[in-house]
Amino acid sequence: MQHGKYGMSMKNRILLISVLLLILTINASAQQIERNESALVYYMPKTELLIDVEYERIDAKVGAFYQYSQRYLGVDDVVKENKVTYRIKSVTFQTRTVPDKDRAYTIKNNAYNIGIGLTSDGILCGINTRNSIVLNNKFKYVNEPVVVQTAPKTIVPLGEEQLLSGSQAKMAESTAKQIYRLRESRFNILSGEAENMPTDGEAVKLMLDQLNEQEEALCALFVGTKEITRLHAYYPIDLSKEQNGLIAFRFSSLVGPVDANDLSGAPIVVDIEHHKIKYATVPKEKKAQKDAIYYNIPGDASVIVKQGTQILAQKDLKVAQLGIEVPIETALLFKKVLINPETGLISQVNL
Repeated sequence: MQHGKYGMSMKNRILLISVLLLILTINASAQQIERNESALVYYMPKTELLIDVEYERIDAKVGAFYQYSQRYLGVDDVVKENKVTYRIKSVTFQTRTVPDKDRAYTIKNNAYNIGIGLTSDGILCGINTRNSIVLNNKFKYVNEPVVVQTAPKTIVPLGEEQLLSGSQAKMAESTAKQIYRLRESRFNILSGEAENMPTDGEAVKLMLDQLNEQEEALCALFVGTKEITRLHAYYPIDLSKEQNGLIAFRFSSLVGPVDANDLSGAPIVVDIEHHKIKYATVPKEKKAQKDAIYYNIPGDASVIVKQGTQILAQKDLKVAQLGIEVPIETALLFKKVLINPETGLISQVNL
């Protein structure tokens, strides 16, 4: 075997280089494993807002004798055409708390060997405490329409007197007389002057209910009927940004809530104003500390929902993501500290 200048053949050199590369690879892997540390990740809270719009659908149907309502019943407020309209009943707010993915913190080595309390989704809720906190982090949606007013259930057939009247005007007059007779009967029962007066309260109630149902059905021939169904629409609003004149949606009296870019409806506007945190409650310097654990001082915001100049709803609320993260003082790390997971603020310290 011929050796080169350095007393090693080319084949042996290649073998040696391969072994060295293998050793370096093993060492590199070992160093990487050594750098891997157990870490605990927790989040600051984030406040989300949902506008809950309760609105009504009104199905109006004209009565057969609507044009005679003023003459015979003295009523002007009647349905004069069959139509469907919508109106806003109320506007309310729902809030929920979720982890703020933009404000995550990692505890790489627990130098003080303290207990960390987290909600099920990772929001910090305590130090050295095992209190279990379940956040209400779901909005409540009403998906089914609810009928709150229906047309009269009792169908009162017109009697012989009405059918033989010969004209609609005379039928209306005869029907009005029947309504007055029902009212007189009800008055006599209430005053105790009715013939064959019921002997017990339950029988009186049953008779009055029947008279009321008959009168309501007959009056519907004049004033018409309205069936009202309540529904809900929901609109999420980003509290992280100040808004002035944000069109959340539009509302039409003919079709109800529509998209913000649908000009068939009137704009429903949201104003969000942020309030500066009072510096008296905030440390002047937020210094990063090794192995520090942070809590949150939340900010405040005012939210107003309006249609034109009419205010539909307004609320002042704590907004976690508008706050400032501040390291917990070292002395507190050895005590039981409760943290409100909805705001991130320290709520209680137990000695």
